[in-house]
Amino acid sequence: MASSFARRISSVFSPLHRLLRTSAVRACASGEVTNPPVTPPAPAATPGFRVFRSNYNELPVYHDYRNGRTRRLTLVRKYVGDAEELCRELARVCAQPKVEVRTGRIEIKGLHKEKVVAYLESLGF
Repeated sequence: MASSFARRISSVFSPLHRLLRTSAVRACASGEVTNPPVTPPAPAATPGFRVFRSNYNELPVYHDYRNGRTRRLTLVRKYVGDAEELCRELARVCAQPKVEVRTGRIEIKGLHKEKVVAYLESLGF
């Protein structure tokens, strides 16, 4: 009887014993307050592009209609930096693979002004 009782008690208290062996719990049990090491969050990656605002402090994102209003585009202007990276990000945000770099602007097929403005504002532009 004693041996089966000892086995049951040891199976119940063995996880507790393992927990008490850790240094953080021993330090707390002794009354010392220990703080776990804090790792700083990883800095957000800065994009390789920048979009400047217009004279009226608006983001330069516009809708454009062509071919008798059958072809709808979203235009992004006033950007500097890596245009290909900006195109990849805009294609991801708009879920639209048709993003082209033109002279002085980026054209996105479809009307995506709200999505693009929300994304650029989330980046702090």
